[in-house]
Amino acid sequence: MNRRLRQTMLIIGLCLFTAVQAQTVIDLKDGAVRAKTTEDYKEELGIKARAKADSLAYIDHMRRALNALHEDSLDRAALLLEKALKTRPEAPSNYLVHEKLGEIRLAQDRYREAVGHFAETLKQKPTCQEARYGRAVCYYETGSLKAAEEDCNVLVDEEKATTPLGRQYRFLRAAIHQKNKHPEKARQDLEEILRADPDNQSASLLLAGILEETGQPKAALEQLNLFVAAHPKNTDGLAARAALLNRLEQYYPAEADYDSLILLQADNPSLYILRARVRLKLDKHDAARSDLEKAVKLGVPRGEIATLLREAHK
Repeated sequence: MNRRLRQTMLIIGLCLFTAVQAQTVIDLKDGAVRAKTTEDYKEELGIKARAKADSLAYIDHMRRALNALHEDSLDRAALLLEKALKTRPEAPSNYLVHEKLGEIRLAQDRYREAVGHFAETLKQKPTCQEARYGRAVCYYETGSLKAAEEDCNVLVDEEKATTPLGRQYRFLRAAIHQKNKHPEKARQDLEEILRADPDNQSASLLLAGILEETGQPKAALEQLNLFVAAHPKNTDGLAARAALLNRLEQYYPAEADYDSLILLQADNPSLYILRARVRLKLDKHDAARSDLEKAVKLGVPRGEIATLLREAHK
């Protein structure tokens, strides 16, 4: 479980109901101010008792929700948080409850619900970066790219690239730009990240993809060469370079990268199929057939790769 799903849960529910005792009451019928009677005090005590009971129930829901999160029981935690909202709908700490519910629904890919909770948090606390970032991710995942970019712009304005959060926000905005077919804007964000953090792996890999998209495959390959040299066991880097080499029809080095990947992930059937495709282009039919049979042993239905198998048997 992401630690952020548990953060702040210990303080939710501490903003409890408090009342300042008054010795007078306004009569709603005629607007006159009069001294409290015994009946007034009885009614006030009843209200206070209900408020106290609600506060105790609210705290109990929070405590049990925290325990559920520690046990990775997201549905249980969400149910308890929703009960807390119903118990004390006006509690000052409810913006935190909505924020945690948003994170839970985001983790469950229930984006519409997550957006609703993040929006409620931002209505109560517009400066909550966690909620704005979570909402931006939801918008990105659902293709609402303009809204995602607007949230990211706010976040980027609040955090410099020299901070981890600033780099996180710029990376999301770069991904939004890429998805929105604005590669140059994406490149600007990624280069800003790398100036502040030259070893940022995610930014380095995405930049390679951007370079290829903008018609610079050689520059992309250079970027990936540098990345793999620095991180020789990073499977994402090896896979990205192998795929690019394949597109560039540099099949021997592509095969070598798949060799390295299979050493790192010997039980991944997709890698054997990808290497088989490269080996077929190199006329290594026996080796390709061996890879395909290995993929079948690892659970790939033979029918899914029937065409490749026929080609390997030629």
